[in-house]
Amino acid sequence: MKSWVRKAKRGEQQVALTSLEALAQSAQYIKKRSNQSVQVTLPGVDGTIEIPRKSFFLLKEMINHVAEGRSVTLVHSKCEVTTQQAADMLNVSRPHLVMLLESGAIPFTRMKKHRRIALEDLKAYASRKQ
Repeated sequence: MKSWVRKAKRGEQQVALTSLEALAQSAQYIKKRSNQSVQVTLPGVDGTIEIPRKSFFLLKEMINHVAEGRSVTLVHSKCEVTTQQAADMLNVSRPHLVMLLESGAIPFTRMKKHRRIALEDLKAYASRKQ
């Protein structure tokens, strides 16, 4: 699994905070439209590019987390995570997560002696606990 995890620096938080109002206004506009894409202007690119509508809202959510100083991890939904990654995502200790796995609360597979948890199963468990 390839992922990027890094806590936002204070300067990055400030940039994210100042952009949130504009993103919120744009989100209201985009929600009212039925288009499947959003046009974005980027430095170094002539004209605009189109990104999927859902990607815009994902980007807005990520910037919101950066503004709040949280770490952001982006992974594809079909991936499997390690016990430490799963524990970090649930904000629990790794030993507590292993206890949940062994009790059957979260399905997992074994890769030799290592446990792997499908991200979809982890998300399902987290939504049941909320």
